[in-house]
Amino acid sequence: MVKTEKEVKFDRYNSVMRAVARWASFFKENPHRFAEIFLNIKLKEFQKINLYEMFHNTHFMYVASRGQGKTWTTAVYCVIKCILFPGTKICIASGSKKQALEVISTIQDNLLKEFSWGSDNLNNEIAFISTNINSARCDFKNGSWIKTVTATDTARGNHCTVLVLDEFRMISEDVLSKVLTKFLTIKRHPGYLNNPKYASLAEENMEIYL
Repeated sequence: MVKTEKEVKFDRYNSVMRAVARWASFFKENPHRFAEIFLNIKLKEFQKINLYEMFHNTHFMYVASRGQGKTWTTAVYCVIKCILFPGTKICIASGSKKQALEVISTIQDNLLKEFSWGSDNLNNEIAFISTNINSARCDFKNGSWIKTVTATDTARGNHCTVLVLDEFRMISEDVLSKVLTKFLTIKRHPGYLNNPKYASLAEENMEIYL
């Protein structure tokens, strides 16, 4: 049976989308490989382990000395999360605006510039980025975003699916429990959740303590 031109185009479309689905599933399970294959970032073994654990746990704590690259690793995590999971909303909270800004500054000054074609790929995913200390954010074309907030009572009203607490030991327990963790009242809603048979696959939100 000879297929019509419309049927041939439809078959090609389905073939491409099946390939996309396979690669997306693989990279979601192996974010360290996405960093290397798509972003051209060569990771050390402990960084690969950290990234893997950040993607496979709802709570992650990273305690390390100065110079180990907590902010850089977190920046890599944030951009991968935003690309692979459209509609991800990340809030980075810290005791000061300057500290909270560091992840977005790392994205702009390092990840978007220092990795050749990997930086080109990342640039193509981002719609807007600002390191203005009063309105720092990074918006992705797929609806994901990263923004900063100061860990004070005035941060009330924000919402996110991933909460990053930078220098969390400097954040008061009262603000953490009554303000910041309350951000996590929304969940990412990919289209498949509109089908009742996939309702059990809703994702859990994420908390990262640095």
